[in-house]
Amino acid sequence: MKKNKYSLIALDIDGTMVGDNKKLSQRLKTAIKKIQQIGATVSIATGRPFSSAKKFSSLSGCNGPLICFQGAMTYDLTQEKILRYLKLDNKIVSKTLDYFFQKEIEVMIFYDDMISSNNLSGWSKNYAERNEIKFIESKDLNCYKGASPVAIIGVSEPETVANLVCDLKLKLKDNALVTHSLPMLCEIEHLNAGKDKALQELLKSYKIDKSNVVAVGDGKGDQNMIVWAGLGVGIENGHKDVVKSSDLLIPPPEEEGLASFLENLYENNLTI
Repeated sequence: MKKNKYSLIALDIDGTMVGDNKKLSQRLKTAIKKIQQIGATVSIATGRPFSSAKKFSSLSGCNGPLICFQGAMTYDLTQEKILRYLKLDNKIVSKTLDYFFQKEIEVMIFYDDMISSNNLSGWSKNYAERNEIKFIESKDLNCYKGASPVAIIGVSEPETVANLVCDLKLKLKDNALVTHSLPMLCEIEHLNAGKDKALQELLKSYKIDKSNVVAVGDGKGDQNMIVWAGLGVGIENGHKDVVKSSDLLIPPPEEEGLASFLENLYENNLTI
C-alpha cells in the first residue's frame, strides 16, 4: 500500500462510528480531537437527514463540512451555510412515487428537515421521532409529484429492497442516484448526489488530491467513496461489496475499530 499523508477524513455514522446502540464512545471522540489537533479535517458523510447529522457532528467534535442526505447536501458548520444542495427533478419524483405506489411500499419524502409519509407500518413516524424531524402523515402522496424533495425513500424488507434498487435503476435510466445505505431502505437522490461526489467538490476548496483523503464506511451507500478515496476503509462486518472494495478493514464500532484506526493515524502523524 502506498504511504500517503492524509488530511481529509470522511466518516460514515451508522455501523461505522456507532453500532446498534447508537452511542458514540469517548475513546472515538478523543481520537477525532487528537488527529484534528495535528492538522486533519474530519467530516461526517452520512445518509442521515440534516438535523440528525448536524447534531451528531457537533457531538463527535468533527471540524469539517457536514455531508448528509447521501451526499445531496454539504453544509459548512463554522459559517452556518449550505455549500451544496441537490434536489430531485419533478419527473424523477413522479416516476419514483408511481413505482412505489404500484409496489404498495411505505414511502418517505424528505424536504430539508420534514418528512411526509404514508407511514404504512409506522416505521417512518418512528424514524422521524428518532431523528427529531417534523413528520406529516398522508395517505395520498400524489400531491407531492410536482415538488422537488431532496430524497425519496422506500421502506420494506431487505430482500424486497434489493429488487427495488435494481428495478429503479433501470426504470430511472441512470437519471437519479438509487442506493440503499441500510438493508431496509431504497433511497433515491439527485444523480450528482453521492458521498464520493460531495467529497470531490470539497477538494476544490481544500486544494488537495483524493490521494490525501480517507473514507470510512460500512454500507452499500459508502462503496463509491471508499473506492474513490486515497485510502478506503471498510468495516469487517459491513456490506459484502464494501468489504470487497476496501483497501483496509477495521473492526466494528462495538470493538472500537474506528477509534483504534484513528489512533494509529495520530501515532504515525497521519500516514499509513
